[in-house]
Amino acid sequence: MTDPTPRPPAPPLPSDVHATLRRLFLPDGYVVNGLIGTVEPIALSPGDPLWIDQHAPREYPADAPGEAGPEERYIVHIYSLVTGDRLLTNNLPSSWWEEHLSHITREERISWQHRPNTWLVTSHYLLISGGLWWRTPAPEGTLRYLSQTAFRDHLIAENTANRARWASEYADAVEALRPSWATDVEFYGVGERPEGITFSRIIGAARIYLEYSLPDENDPPHPAALAGGFYPVMTEPRIELPAAGGDGLTATEAVGIAHALQNAATLLLLSQPSKA
Repeated sequence: MTDPTPRPPAPPLPSDVHATLRRLFLPDGYVVNGLIGTVEPIALSPGDPLWIDQHAPREYPADAPGEAGPEERYIVHIYSLVTGDRLLTNNLPSSWWEEHLSHITREERISWQHRPNTWLVTSHYLLISGGLWWRTPAPEGTLRYLSQTAFRDHLIAENTANRARWASEYADAVEALRPSWATDVEFYGVGERPEGITFSRIIGAARIYLEYSLPDENDPPHPAALAGGFYPVMTEPRIELPAAGGDGLTATEAVGIAHALQNAATLLLLSQPSKA
């Protein structure tokens, strides 16, 4: 019976691959097959000559005055395995993609295209994903795009700066609210003000935590507001088990967690003020 599963044509031997690309292939005479669903796309090494920069904006001339251009676009660099030349992918018809990537589904192709600087190989071509790029404001007559990676890195840097600023701005409130058992403090939220703060401590497999929230600056102060305007989200600290997954526990793991819970509960009870 014929196997109905589409399969990529057999790739050429490394000796047939152009010298500029040959380093990417295994030394035992066979080409690595980046078949999604069977073998993960293969990552380029940072600094490789084929590496696609993720932080420099990409600019294209608009085809017509006032043209907005697509909101997003995927970047793919395609090289001939035999000549080493790069193809102009913006002129390739959809039939080309269907012919050369017929062995993977559309969903698998999109998944790969979201992973910049990973590559696949067909019988004739090396395809390198440049990831997803989004359109940003640009001068008239120009289409400018930034990569998803650049946007992500910008948000991470912005959030890191915000948290450092919040830590300085709310230092007095942190010290006023910090429970005696807490060793870790984390602000959460985005923007100019934090949305809340979490105090926590890890004891073995258990995590103790206590959360406070901060109303929006346009909202009236919370009736239970404490230092810095924060108010408690919960009436008392909670204990969670981050390491306890859904696959069950061995006896040794259960005993360890039981000890961690006992130690965490004891710490909380001892830290509470005496009612005498």
